[in-house]
Amino acid sequence: MQFDRWVDAVYLRQLQRDGQLPSPLYSLVTCMQDPEYHPEGSVWEHTLLALEVARNKDFDIRIKFAVLCHDLGKPIVSTVVDEKIKTYGHEEAGLEPTRYMLSLVGIVDANSRMFIETMVLNHMIPYHLLRADAPLSAYRRFENKLNRGRVSLDDMHDLFLADQFGRRTPDAIKGESPKVHLFASKIEEYREWWSKKHQDEDPPSVVTGKHLLDMGMEQGPHIGQLLKDCRRIQLTLGWVDPQMIIDLALKS
Repeated sequence: MQFDRWVDAVYLRQLQRDGQLPSPLYSLVTCMQDPEYHPEGSVWEHTLLALEVARNKDFDIRIKFAVLCHDLGKPIVSTVVDEKIKTYGHEEAGLEPTRYMLSLVGIVDANSRMFIETMVLNHMIPYHLLRADAPLSAYRRFENKLNRGRVSLDDMHDLFLADQFGRRTPDAIKGESPKVHLFASKIEEYREWWSKKHQDEDPPSVVTGKHLLDMGMEQGPHIGQLLKDCRRIQLTLGWVDPQMIIDLALKS
């Protein structure tokens, strides 16, 4: 894809050396962060480190682009409170520069744009859930919110992982992150809870044969098998968005 280079840290550093960074990215270069959480310094360095993590993990290109954009709001809201750098509300503030970058690099597909914007807007929620020791029902609400943007908890976990390891904290340098491990455990715990909660129920299938035929698939035995796969995904993951379920079933 033509926008692959925009998630390549080597290419981005070259743009920086050449003085050709787009304004939303250039603003990250001089935007410093609280050294307690980001000893690497600027938002720019954090972003490049996070992109390296995403590359090494071979994340989906849309997730890599969310990594690139996730902190674009920090220069807009950054302030100093009691001698500490704070960036309250940078998620929402990052939407407009994210949209600018999406248009700049030519990402015009509505679903891809919605996916990336949803990731940026919600990337701090894993921190809030863990810090509050939120009940599993809160993870259900979070998943429903993500699903409206065609984002899964697994997608958000990938962004959370890149964000946590894309820094120079002692844990990150050692390749450790208790927060990432805990978030993954909470996702698994939530899914087990949700499955048990509904094991005696028989919710209607959200994916029907009509969905598949409307997508242009031809009738045949493969339709029945695909519907079974969609049903399994729905009951296992608790998803309610037909397109998300179909997309995953086609990959499996």
